Amino acid sequence: MVYFYCISPTTSNDVVRSLVSQLAWTLNGKEIESSIIDMFNDAQPPQSTEPTPEDWLKALLKLCQRVNKVKMVIDALDECRDFGRLLKTLERLKIERGNCVRFLFSSRLNVNVNKVFPESDGVILTVEDTSEDISRYIADEVRSKEEDIECNVEAAKKELINRINLALISFAGGMFKWVALQLAVMFPMDEQTFYPENIQVQLQNIENRTLNKEQSLNNAYGAVYTLNNKPGPYNSRVSMGLYKWLLCCKKALPTEEVVKIIELSLDNDPDFEKLTRNPLSTKVVLHCCSNFVIRSADDTFRFAHLSVEEYLVNYCGVKVEFQPEQCHFFVMKMCLALISTRITRPVSKQKQELVSNLQQRPKGSKEAEMLPQKRASPVERIHDSSFLKYSISYWAYHSRRVPFEIRSNEILYKSFVLGPKLSLSLQWWYSRIKARKFEETIDSQYPRNNAMFLSELPVPDQNLLESCLLMLGAVFDLPEVISNGLRGCGEGIDRQIFARRTPLLVAIYYGSPKSVQYLLDHGANPCLKSSGHGGGTDEGMVFWVTRQGSSHQTKVEERLKVEEILLNNKHSRQAFLNQLERSLMIHPEPLRAMKVLHQAEIETPVFANIIEKQIKTEGLGKLIDFLDCMNDENFDDEMVLGVIHFDSSKTVKRVFEFKRIEKVTELMVQNALKSDDPETFAYFMTEFDPGVSIQKLVIDEKLRRPEIWKIILAVKGSHFVN
Repeated sequence: MVYFYCISPTTSNDVVRSLVSQLAWTLNGKEIESSIIDMFNDAQPPQSTEPTPEDWLKALLKLCQRVNKVKMVIDALDECRDFGRLLKTLERLKIERGNCVRFLFSSRLNVNVNKVFPESDGVILTVEDTSEDISRYIADEVRSKEEDIECNVEAAKKELINRINLALISFAGGMFKWVALQLAVMFPMDEQTFYPENIQVQLQNIENRTLNKEQSLNNAYGAVYTLNNKPGPYNSRVSMGLYKWLLCCKKALPTEEVVKIIELSLDNDPDFEKLTRNPLSTKVVLHCCSNFVIRSADDTFRFAHLSVEEYLVNYCGVKVEFQPEQCHFFVMKMCLALISTRITRPVSKQKQELVSNLQQRPKGSKEAEMLPQKRASPVERIHDSSFLKYSISYWAYHSRRVPFEIRSNEILYKSFVLGPKLSLSLQWWYSRIKARKFEETIDSQYPRNNAMFLSELPVPDQNLLESCLLMLGAVFDLPEVISNGLRGCGEGIDRQIFARRTPLLVAIYYGSPKSVQYLLDHGANPCLKSSGHGGGTDEGMVFWVTRQGSSHQTKVEERLKVEEILLNNKHSRQAFLNQLERSLMIHPEPLRAMKVLHQAEIETPVFANIIEKQIKTEGLGKLIDFLDCMNDENFDDEMVLGVIHFDSSKTVKRVFEFKRIEKVTELMVQNALKSDDPETFAYFMTEFDPGVSIQKLVIDEKLRRPEIWKIILAVKGSHFVN
């Protein structure tokens, strides 16, 4: 099942692109489908790098061919700016893959789905239907607050309640969330008494509004955000911590764990770390985030509505706090705070005292039950928790997404990886990685792959641990960690660890562009190679930048950034081009590799060599685009025969024009008779005088192909058979 929620200004391209991205992974979830990778690689300058709507549709069709059934859910279809085009696109998908594709749409009535899908079943919820539900909801909510409305005149109170109901119904437009926010503003949860004057002011604002629904919704969010934070900075810190966590966490954790994370953030907040606080609870957290966050059925926190995230990131008065770098910064600090405190205070003093006392008691004594119980710190309660595993697996993931100037000034980060000596916390983290104490689930492929590599590094002594800093920075793209490792590692920037892999090769493999740039600029040798695969494999830069595995879990853009750096950096450019030339035969994307070489103005004989070998196995194919880069003298007669045998008639015509061939030979006709494309033989028969005995060739070849016989009879006539 794939899903898309339309929100203005969504376009049909946005929807189809999202559907493609959701279906693009292979069925085992580990790699991207080759057809999508080819689509990306083919979009290279000078051609347009932006796929057309037709390209997206073709990609979607290919992806749907792999599975027996696909359910596509498009929510709020009317919010798509060109929903008509989207429906037409999906109609084509339905026509070509009708047996496997099912659609579910939700929309206002201005979208006529039945016009495109006449056999579809639909349920229409009228404004009256939703208004009835909303009215019932309002009545229940107001009834629960009725006793607290400060009004002694019963008729006036009833009139006020009727006005509330009428105003909210009239302006809701079927939007439950807007109604809930308006009620939260009218009846703040922290107040015991509600004054009619305040309620009437809010009603006037609703009745006199000139804003559209989206602006009105965001204004309502703003009012509720202010109310939630009104009690003081404690509420603000709690809610902000949870919002940041939800905006960037890689994995949902149980509510109890997230509560401990927020409490840990308060322990590390100068304004709260020395205060005596009551234990934080799920109930308190939900109170501080009222109408923004809910507790789901699987006991995790989530935003109450998709519009909450949009409000926080784009419209909130303190939206700068909810930008990706700030959210990752918050989670990074919490991960490092837990790991660091886990080392400096792995067991509480209270627990130590308890163990000591129990050891002194007679066996079976119950006096220990009388010992005073203190509130455990969040770190003690997170001991061996799922957040500890999360921190081990993802601290570097979050660090990578924080700008260098921010993370490098954070004391927790500096003490963890940038100290003059290898910190105890980092040594402990390495020990956990060695013990495979990290996330093993399929949805944590990125940290799992990286951690698996680091866990294979030998760690016998302090000096080797310092050199592991180079590998750590290379894997997670943290160049300042590499710099710190160089200061403490006596063997230099090219120290080879684990199958002779240098930090530069590791950074290339894991798609770490900043680390690649740093290593090259600080003297890394681009000519060194690893030796883990044997068999004479050239394990240099080209090998690792194209290597199947973890690099394909990294975003394709990161891999291309690394390649661009290797091409443009003065220290690596020539070595990379030389390796690329040697690797053309085994390069997974030879067409793109040849484009790189051509743009780098490598001598044209290189193209002749690779094209000749390509023709012998599968023909020119896409490499026809490089025909004009060659000298026709390098394209010999044997290569022409290969093209005739393996390629399409269209390619054959291009080669004949390129070589200025005016006459076909007996060998050419023989290869045309063997070709998979009979149009090549037709081209020879109609455009050239073969000058050879076709009858003899047909007899010699024992021709059995009816499509070739049709061509012969059409050109030569029935007397040819006689």
